Amino acid sequence: MVIEWYGKDKLNFKGERNLNNSNRITYNCGGYALETYSWYVPFDKKENNNFDRLRFTDQEKLDEKAYTYSRIITKEFRGRVRVIENMDELKLDEYAIAFRVGRGDIHFVKRNSVGNWYHKTGSQIDIKKMKKNEVFSNSWLGGRYTSKIILLAKKKNN
Repeated sequence: MVIEWYGKDKLNFKGERNLNNSNRITYNCGGYALETYSWYVPFDKKENNNFDRLRFTDQEKLDEKAYTYSRIITKEFRGRVRVIENMDELKLDEYAIAFRVGRGDIHFVKRNSVGNWYHKTGSQIDIKKMKKNEVFSNSWLGGRYTSKIILLAKKKNN
Protein backbone atom coordinates (compact mmCIF):
# COMPACT_ATOMS: atom_id res chain seq x y z
CA MET A 1 0.00 0.00 0.00
CA VAL A 2 1.35 3.39 -0.95
CA ILE A 3 0.82 6.14 1.59
CA GLU A 4 0.23 9.74 0.51
CA TRP A 5 0.90 9.43 -3.20
CA TYR A 6 -1.14 11.88 -5.24
CA GLY A 7 -0.16 10.96 -8.78
CA LYS A 8 -1.03 8.08 -11.02
CA ASP A 9 0.82 4.75 -11.09
CA LYS A 10 1.31 4.47 -7.33
CA LEU A 11 3.43 1.33 -7.65
CA ASN A 12 5.45 2.75 -10.57
CA PHE A 13 4.53 -0.09 -12.92
CA LYS A 14 5.39 2.16 -15.88
CA GLY A 15 8.86 2.77 -14.43
CA GLU A 16 8.69 6.53 -14.88
CA ARG A 17 10.09 7.30 -11.42
CA ASN A 18 13.65 6.37 -10.61
CA LEU A 19 16.52 7.15 -8.26
CA ASN A 20 17.52 10.20 -10.30
CA ASN A 21 14.16 11.92 -10.71
CA SER A 22 12.56 11.22 -7.32
CA ASN A 23 12.94 13.21 -4.12
CA ARG A 24 14.55 10.87 -1.59
CA ILE A 25 12.65 12.25 1.38
CA THR A 26 9.35 11.19 -0.21
CA TYR A 27 10.04 7.45 -0.22
CA ASN A 28 11.06 4.92 2.39
CA CYS A 29 12.99 1.64 2.35
CA GLY A 30 10.05 -0.17 0.75
CA GLY A 31 9.70 2.45 -1.98
CA TYR A 32 13.43 2.27 -2.64
CA ALA A 33 13.73 -1.53 -2.67
CA LEU A 34 10.57 -2.13 -4.68
CA GLU A 35 11.35 0.86 -6.93
CA THR A 36 8.00 2.55 -6.43
CA TYR A 37 9.86 5.66 -5.23
CA SER A 38 6.89 6.35 -2.96
CA TRP A 39 6.21 5.60 0.70
CA TYR A 40 5.41 1.88 0.51
CA VAL A 41 4.23 -0.33 3.37
CA PRO A 42 2.77 -3.83 3.01
CA PHE A 43 -0.24 -3.18 5.23
CA ASP A 44 -3.91 -3.14 4.59
CA LYS A 45 -5.75 0.13 5.21
CA LYS A 46 -7.07 -0.93 8.62
CA GLU A 47 -3.62 -1.87 9.88
CA ASN A 48 -2.04 1.26 8.41
CA ASN A 49 -4.37 3.42 10.49
CA ASN A 50 -2.91 1.74 13.57
CA PHE A 51 0.71 1.58 12.35
CA ASP A 52 2.14 3.59 15.22
CA ARG A 53 0.52 1.19 17.68
CA LEU A 54 1.83 -2.00 16.07
CA ARG A 55 3.93 -3.73 18.67
CA PHE A 56 4.63 -7.36 17.96
CA THR A 57 5.59 -8.96 21.23
CA ASP A 58 7.31 -12.21 20.37
CA GLN A 59 9.45 -13.73 17.66
CA GLU A 60 6.68 -16.00 16.41
CA LYS A 61 4.42 -13.00 15.83
CA LEU A 62 7.20 -11.18 13.98
CA ASP A 63 7.74 -14.15 11.68
CA GLU A 64 3.98 -14.48 11.12
CA LYS A 65 3.74 -10.79 10.18
CA ALA A 66 6.66 -11.16 7.75
CA TYR A 67 4.84 -13.98 5.94
CA THR A 68 1.58 -12.03 5.93
CA TYR A 69 3.28 -8.94 4.52
CA SER A 70 5.05 -10.97 1.84
CA ARG A 71 1.66 -12.24 0.64
CA ILE A 72 0.34 -8.67 0.50
CA ILE A 73 3.39 -7.55 -1.49
CA THR A 74 3.11 -10.34 -4.06
CA LYS A 75 -0.61 -9.65 -4.45
CA GLU A 76 -0.15 -5.89 -4.89
CA PHE A 77 2.66 -6.29 -7.39
CA ARG A 78 0.64 -8.71 -9.56
CA GLY A 79 3.26 -11.05 -10.97
CA ARG A 80 6.12 -8.56 -10.70
CA VAL A 81 7.28 -9.79 -7.28
CA ARG A 82 7.53 -13.34 -5.96
CA VAL A 83 8.87 -15.00 -2.83
CA ILE A 84 12.02 -17.07 -3.29
CA GLU A 85 13.78 -19.44 -0.92
CA ASN A 86 17.35 -18.62 -1.97
CA MET A 87 19.34 -16.43 -4.32
CA ASP A 88 19.80 -19.25 -6.84
CA GLU A 89 16.12 -18.87 -7.79
CA LEU A 90 16.65 -15.38 -9.25
CA LYS A 91 16.03 -15.03 -12.98
CA LEU A 92 18.07 -12.79 -15.26
CA ASP A 93 15.31 -10.17 -15.42
CA GLU A 94 14.92 -9.97 -11.61
CA TYR A 95 16.76 -8.53 -8.63
CA ALA A 96 16.64 -9.64 -4.99
CA ILE A 97 15.04 -7.92 -2.03
CA ALA A 98 15.37 -9.02 1.58
CA PHE A 99 12.55 -8.03 3.92
CA ARG A 100 12.16 -8.18 7.69
CA VAL A 101 9.73 -7.15 10.40
CA GLY A 102 10.75 -5.62 13.70
CA ARG A 103 8.83 -4.55 16.75
CA GLY A 104 6.40 -2.06 15.21
CA ASP A 105 8.32 -1.54 11.97
CA ILE A 106 9.42 -3.06 8.68
CA HIS A 107 12.59 -2.86 6.62
CA PHE A 108 13.68 -3.72 3.08
CA VAL A 109 17.15 -4.17 1.58
CA LYS A 110 17.79 -4.61 -2.14
CA ARG A 111 20.61 -6.22 -4.08
CA ASN A 112 22.02 -4.54 -7.16
CA SER A 113 23.19 -6.19 -10.37
CA VAL A 114 26.74 -6.77 -9.10
CA GLY A 115 25.63 -8.35 -5.82
CA ASN A 116 25.88 -5.44 -3.39
CA TRP A 117 23.06 -4.81 -0.91
CA TYR A 118 21.63 -1.33 -0.21
CA HIS A 119 18.92 0.14 1.98
CA LYS A 120 17.32 3.43 2.86
CA THR A 121 15.97 4.37 6.28
CA GLY A 122 12.63 6.19 6.29
CA SER A 123 12.79 9.71 4.90
CA GLN A 124 16.58 9.90 5.25
CA ILE A 125 18.26 10.85 1.98
CA ASP A 126 21.22 8.50 2.38
CA ILE A 127 21.23 5.12 0.71
CA LYS A 128 23.62 2.89 2.58
CA LYS A 129 25.46 -0.27 1.69
CA MET A 130 24.88 -3.34 3.82
CA LYS A 131 27.36 -6.21 3.79
CA LYS A 132 26.05 -9.61 2.72
CA ASN A 133 26.86 -11.10 6.13
CA GLU A 134 24.77 -8.30 7.75
CA VAL A 135 21.84 -8.98 5.43
CA PHE A 136 21.81 -12.66 6.39
CA SER A 137 22.57 -12.12 10.09
CA ASN A 138 20.20 -12.74 13.01
CA SER A 139 19.01 -9.13 13.05
CA TRP A 140 19.31 -5.80 11.28
CA LEU A 141 20.17 -2.32 12.50
CA GLY A 142 21.21 -3.07 16.04
CA GLY A 143 18.58 -5.72 16.69
CA ARG A 144 15.64 -3.63 15.54
CA TYR A 145 14.48 -6.12 12.87
CA THR A 146 14.54 -9.75 13.92
CA SER A 147 11.89 -11.65 11.97
CA LYS A 148 12.73 -14.40 9.56
CA ILE A 149 14.22 -12.93 6.39
CA ILE A 150 11.80 -13.05 3.49
CA LEU A 151 13.53 -13.05 0.10
CA LEU A 152 11.70 -11.53 -2.83
CA ALA A 153 12.52 -11.51 -6.52
CA LYS A 154 11.30 -8.43 -8.39
CA LYS A 155 11.20 -7.94 -12.12
CA LYS A 156 13.55 -5.20 -13.21
CA ASN A 157 11.95 -2.09 -14.68
CA ASN A 158 12.70 -1.75 -18.38
